[in-house]
Amino acid sequence: MIIFLAEASTPLLNASWLFQKLGMLKTTLFKLCALLLILAFFVFRVILSPYMLWHMWTYRAQWGENRDQLFWFNFLIV
Repeated sequence: MIIFLAEASTPLLNASWLFQKLGMLKTTLFKLCALLLILAFFVFRVILSPYMLWHMWTYRAQWGENRDQLFWFNFLIV
């Protein structure tokens, strides 16, 4: 379930895109959304990715008989 945290920046990305399409690039709301997007992306994608890889490697024995295939599939997703 921890891998879903990587998607925490997606709503901010969608909001930033919407503000851009509406021509709201100079508004405070767009700037705040962009700042939060950068922060969320850094935290949930850059910082959390090594932890997710460590967690997958540590608990790979619990995945059953197909654990090598599942590990590499999840590794590619992260």
